[in-house]
Amino acid sequence: MPWSALGVHYTLSSDRTRCEVTGNGGPLQAAEALELFLGNAGTAMRPLAAALCLGRNDIVADRRAANERAADWPPG
Repeated sequence: MPWSALGVHYTLSSDRTRCEVTGNGGPLQAAEALELFLGNAGTAMRPLAAALCLGRNDIVADRRAANERAADWPPG
């Protein structure tokens, strides 16, 4: 998912060790429906899901997992 689809703009250094993020001054907003798949990255999924809920987005939680064992893990 391109972060720009949520109004987030960033610049990644050429050596990929630094990232400068420019805020949008408000909640993350999607102009259209987006699909977000983070695989087994629960540490990334939880705060991102919370941040997305602050906006006026339609949120659909999809519990697809990258493997069967991960499908049994609770999201929280």
